[in-house]
Amino acid sequence: MSVIVIMKVPGDTNAFREFFESHKHEMDEISEKARDMGCLTHTFTQGENVTVAVDHWESAEAFEKFSSMPEIAETMASAGASGPPTIEIYEVIDTVESF
Repeated sequence: MSVIVIMKVPGDTNAFREFFESHKHEMDEISEKARDMGCLTHTFTQGENVTVAVDHWESAEAFEKFSSMPEIAETMASAGASGPPTIEIYEVIDTVESF
């Protein structure tokens, strides 16, 4: 069953943006791994001192396998994370209103 994952990473949002721009190749490789492991959609958003990833995954297990890869934590730290992420996982409910 698919899930929506909301991962909130505290830190300097400008540092995150600069990291993403200056490490595009590395970010592209991580995105490709995520797709290969079951990520259906992915987007980043930002708020005050927080960068948020909103993903749709094939399953919670697929996300957990991806997020446990050492390079994910290493990338977040290099991008300026000031602490561990907060992760919320929600089951997707298929309804007639879905689009």
